[in-house]
This record gives sequence, structure tokens and C-alpha cells, in this order.
Amino acid sequence: MRIHDGHIHVDTDAAEHTAKAAAEGGAESWSVLSLGQYHDDPAQNLAMLLCKAYAPKQCFAFCSLDHPKKGEPAADYLAQLKMWLAAGFDGLKIIETKPNCAKETGVRMDDEAFEPMFAYCEEHQIPILWHNGDPADFWDEALNTPELAEKGWAYGDKSFLPLKELYAIVERVLDRHPKLNVTFAHFYFVSDDPAHAARMFEKYPNVRFDLTPGTEMYEGFTLRRSFFRPFFVENSHRILYGTDTDVTAGGTPDYTHCIYEGVQRFLTTGESFEFFGLNIHGYALPRPVLENIFRNTFVSFAGETPKPICREAVPEALRYVLSLPAMQNAEKRAQAEALCSKICSR
Repeated sequence: MRIHDGHIHVDTDAAEHTAKAAAEGGAESWSVLSLGQYHDDPAQNLAMLLCKAYAPKQCFAFCSLDHPKKGEPAADYLAQLKMWLAAGFDGLKIIETKPNCAKETGVRMDDEAFEPMFAYCEEHQIPILWHNGDPADFWDEALNTPELAEKGWAYGDKSFLPLKELYAIVERVLDRHPKLNVTFAHFYFVSDDPAHAARMFEKYPNVRFDLTPGTEMYEGFTLRRSFFRPFFVENSHRILYGTDTDVTAGGTPDYTHCIYEGVQRFLTTGESFEFFGLNIHGYALPRPVLENIFRNTFVSFAGETPKPICREAVPEALRYVLSLPAMQNAEKRAQAEALCSKICSR
């Protein structure tokens, strides 16, 4: 079966390893998602373009936005997006409504500053891959383990936006732009709330969900099998496969291989098995449903083939990156310049 992995992250120095990592999971094509804002590393966008330069017929790329720090001039988000699209990006990655990122940046995606960009995305059907929220348990202080705290995902101290408000931010944007072409990562963290999942699909015609773990959602799918298995079958044209693979210069971590195997096993078999300590019961979905989830839905979202890189536009993007305060460091600047050189020479 043909597989598109719609959710891969790549370290800024690891672009050359992406194709191998995707192939290990059985993907014939894939999407790389920039986390420039999340990592405070504007060179991430250039690294994603380099991933595409290594595999131009297989690799789709989604850019991230840069946000001004306190006291810096306001950003023109539409101009940023147009610049990256002109350079060869296929779409936009939003992670600004992940709770720790929202707290760190102070950015609200329902702010008027984003309206021209969202209007443009709606008009031109620009694909948006949007991470909103996190598992509801992360807001329960009693469940905030040291492991969660180390990752910055322990939200129980009340200093983070509540999950309810993060949903409200997103849905205000969608109410203004109901035809946005948007896929919400990690099933929008609603595997514990079937009514919310159904409402999103009923209300917003171009909304899709991806199946990238959060492993907790597979427990939710198992516990609510009587609702979600028919939901998958009925809405397979709006559900996408992804793995959240982390590509590093040292190779893909072992847990990534468990994700490939676990998600594919859940979708294709009716077996019961353990998945990251959770007891999961697979859905054994029909082949036409699987073909949609593994590839066809992504094609309807972002196209059959990636956009080509426009190498003439890459130097302008480099100049923009080098102008950002986060890049006023000789080592970072040299890395960005090297990425640009590799993109333009391929």
C-alpha cells in the first residue's frame, strides 16, 4: 500500500537523513514540518527546504512563522508566508497553540495581526498543518510527572492557557474563515470527546485530522471503538496518517520505529497489543479506507506532488533569516548560509 507520512520533524543539521528515516517507516513520500518558532531557530525553514532539495519529487515542506520579541516591530505574517511559499514551501505549520509555545511567545492565533494571512490561506487553499492543545491530562497537576515537566508539557500550575481556551482560539479563526484548508495534528486531541470530533467535521468542510501519536489517543480510540471505528470508515477522506518522526543526525530514535509499527498495526489489524504501555485494540479497516488514510487524503489536502524549489527566491529568504535577532550569532549565521548554499547547489 502506498504511504505518505504527513508528519515528520527534522533537526536543522539532519536534512540529509530524512529520506532514509521516512523509508524505514514504509513511506514513499513525506512531509517535513518546520518548528522554527518552537525551537527559536529561524534556520529551521531553510533546513526543511534542504530536505526537499534532497528528494524533490517526494518531500513536501511546511514552513513556520517568526514572531517579534517584546519591543521589536510588528510582524507582517502574510509577507512572511508569501516569501516562503515563493521559495518552494507547500504549506504552513502552526504550533503556536501548543500550550508551552503559547506561553513562551504570548502569541494568539486569533489576533487581528493574522487575519490577512488567514484570509489569503482560505482564498488560495494553502494547506495548514496545525498543532492545537495537548492531551487533557497534561493540565492535571496530580498527573504532571517529572518526565512531562522535563519536556515542558506539565500545565497543572495554572500558568498556561486552558485547553478550552485553546480550542476557542482555533474555532474563532475557523468561524472567520470556515473554508480554511487545515489538518489538525494528533486528532485535535479529541479522542476522549466524540461529540467534539463530529462537530468539527460537520461545521468546517475543509478540516481534517491526522493520526500522529499522542499515544493516548489510541487508548481513546480503543475505549470508544463503537463510535470511532465507524467514524474512521465514514470520514477516511478527512483522516491522514503521520508518525511524528524525529530525524536527527544520529538517526531516528528507537521509539520512532515503535510508532510506525504500532499505528500501522492498529489501522490494519484487529489485534490487541501494548502500545507505549497502553492496551490497544486494532480497527482492521477495509482497504479503501486504509488507502485514503495512508495517502489519498493527503493528496486532497496538499496535492499529488510537491512544489518545486525556486532557487532564485532562496537568497531573499536567507537575507530575511539573517536579519532576525535570533540569528545574531556567528555560528547560527554560518549554519544558515551553509543551508542556503546546499539548497541552491542541488
